[in-house]
Amino acid sequence: MKKGYRQLIINPGSTSTKLAVFSEEEKLMQENIEHSPEELAGYETIASQLPMRMQVLEDFLEQYHVDGRSLSAIVGRGGLVPGLQNGGYEVNLALYHALEGDISSPHASNLGGMMAFCMGERYGIPAYIYDELLSCIKQPCNGYEVCSTAWRGLQKPPAFGSTSGRGNLCKCS
Repeated sequence: MKKGYRQLIINPGSTSTKLAVFSEEEKLMQENIEHSPEELAGYETIASQLPMRMQVLEDFLEQYHVDGRSLSAIVGRGGLVPGLQNGGYEVNLALYHALEGDISSPHASNLGGMMAFCMGERYGIPAYIYDELLSCIKQPCNGYEVCSTAWRGLQKPPAFGSTSGRGNLCKCS
């Protein structure tokens, strides 16, 4: 596979998990894995879907022969956490717990940051969330991809720690 700044992009939705790997600006692979109502009915909460969604992610990486150690960062679709402003955030343990717990509104996008954090911890690489439709600084792309070259000023509120200085992510619409 091509070397460079490689990102794993995770976009969990209510009935699917969209995954992609980028090297710099080039999309190397992408999948949209659908989840049936029957499959999802067995989960009491959205957060309880995490093991199943992580297995989907691990299967994706295995299918495409992606070694997690080859990734530079993992970016999950943001979540509904009170107090977060527009932009990207590095996911730390406090933000992970906010995404999984009662502080946030239950939404499948909360799983994006949780999944990114778990994979980041496993491979020792940074994990981020981003979910902003109005701040795209690049040309539109296909709806859920995160522009891989728009790293300029990651934000982080004091409650979730300091920024890594990696930059601002851009959700394309």
